[in-house]
Amino acid sequence: MYNIMKKKTVIPIATIYMLLLLVSFIPITYLNASSPDPSLNILILGDPVANTSYVELDLRFDKPTSGIIDIPLVIDGTNIAIINVTGVTSTNNLVDLTNATSFDTTTQNIVVVADDIIKIAIKILVYGIFDVEGIDSYFLNVNLTRISNDISLSCELRIMGNYTPIIVSIGGYSIEKKPNMLIIRFSDKTNYFITIYPELSENILPPIVETTTTTNEENTGVIATSNNNFLLYIIALLTVAIVVALVYFFLKRSRAVVIEELSSKDLLSDDVIRNIIVAIGKTGDKGIVQARLPEILGKPKSTISRKIKRLSEEGYVNVIRKGKINILKLTEKGWKAYKKIAEE
Repeated sequence: MYNIMKKKTVIPIATIYMLLLLVSFIPITYLNASSPDPSLNILILGDPVANTSYVELDLRFDKPTSGIIDIPLVIDGTNIAIINVTGVTSTNNLVDLTNATSFDTTTQNIVVVADDIIKIAIKILVYGIFDVEGIDSYFLNVNLTRISNDISLSCELRIMGNYTPIIVSIGGYSIEKKPNMLIIRFSDKTNYFITIYPELSENILPPIVETTTTTNEENTGVIATSNNNFLLYIIALLTVAIVVALVYFFLKRSRAVVIEELSSKDLLSDDVIRNIIVAIGKTGDKGIVQARLPEILGKPKSTISRKIKRLSEEGYVNVIRKGKINILKLTEKGWKAYKKIAEE
């Protein structure tokens, strides 16, 4: 039996109860049990603020199945907890498979040992599926590439909160927005890179408060002068802030250029450069989201950005802009470097 939890994390019990309560009121549509093909239905309910997700998997077989059953986990997390696993036998008996279920941290598979089973229902909690991209903005990856082509797949992601998504994928999907809920349904067995941003409220401006006017010209002049002084003060502050930011930016930029100056000949001797090329190469023709590299390589975003810029300038990497996301792919020159590094 593999260890279910990668590391100990304390999650507020109220968050778990809230997720479970919400799911109990959300209708879930599963494929018909009499479907001639095996089917897998996945529901992911995520809370970006708590960085917690509740996942339900409903696996149905076309014939009774026995032995070890591997079910790929389509989202990455830091910790995983199995809540409940049940099975239905060919004689329609309900059996508890919770103790016969484990999570393989190496293959990222949920492993179930079953006998004469036609259906398995799995309920788990996955922690840490969201990466913080900015203020109230988050990134996650839903990877459906590991699901067998022989299995009919239905996958739905529900995110708590009012968010607008940017999805980078070659696969199809649909988006539905409900009050305090974003729903994304996936159509293909491919990778989906998702960044969510908070929706701007329609009522951004404060309500207009009507006030009575006065005929006292002296008072009106005082109010107008006060408002003008306030605006001038704000403009002065903004100007100073912009100047300071520009000075800091150019100083930091010039310092970074001196530090990172490498000749083209010595470029591939840089360990970070080599690791970036290898990380991109391992994704094949699909490419990788640039925001994932700091986590994968354990380097600051600023360092990764400078290295990517240099690789792009030297013709090793193509940077493809998708909304606010950079997708990185190796060029022909980059693939030659990747093969050279792999052979060393």
